[in-house]
Amino acid sequence: MKGISKKILAIIIAAILTMSVFAVSATAYEDDYSEDDYFYTSMIQDGIYYDLTISNEYSYATVSGYELDEEGYPTLDACVTIPETILYEDIEATVTEIGFMAFADCYDIREIVLPETIDCIYDYAFSGASHLEKVVIPETAMFVYFGEGVFEYTPALGYFAENSDNGEIILGQNVLYAYLGNEKSYTVPEEIDFIADYCFFMSGIEEITLTDNIYSIPSFAFA
Repeated sequence: MKGISKKILAIIIAAILTMSVFAVSATAYEDDYSEDDYFYTSMIQDGIYYDLTISNEYSYATVSGYELDEEGYPTLDACVTIPETILYEDIEATVTEIGFMAFADCYDIREIVLPETIDCIYDYAFSGASHLEKVVIPETAMFVYFGEGVFEYTPALGYFAENSDNGEIILGQNVLYAYLGNEKSYTVPEEIDFIADYCFFMSGIEEITLTDNIYSIPSFAFA
């Protein structure tokens, strides 16, 4: 009798747990959950890892890393294009961020094209990508954050310099990445919100005028 009771009790518990899991799943995936509900998940596409924040109102994705094969080599192509959106099941998420150290030490990558939807590049995102020669950032991109050491130990500065005006290297609409001009006096443009680390490194500049729009002054900006 005790054995039968335990078996019945186990079936009841299993049924309750199944119902709970179904309820959580329905909240996460169906369209009828409230606007305040959201959940996190991750996925891989074309050798790139994405962290996703999914909500009923807005869904976005952060590039968080890259895949390695069994021998520890990146599976990415030499030229990488980050899409504007990715699909998770039937949910479309906008790719808005390149995460902390996302492509760090990815020595195989030589060119990367970022989408217009990018508005955050976190610290050391491409640091140590020693063959990264070309980085295409749309002029329409508006950054809400631009981290430190984003392109350190990469040859990307050469590509940026070739496409700069008067020694100003501006990424997107509002990041002053570097000043390579010969003038001794320089006024930061009004549209600039972010100054990159080492922006005026060894520039010989004697006077710089900043604006009220500058979000922060990072390490070694005037080294």
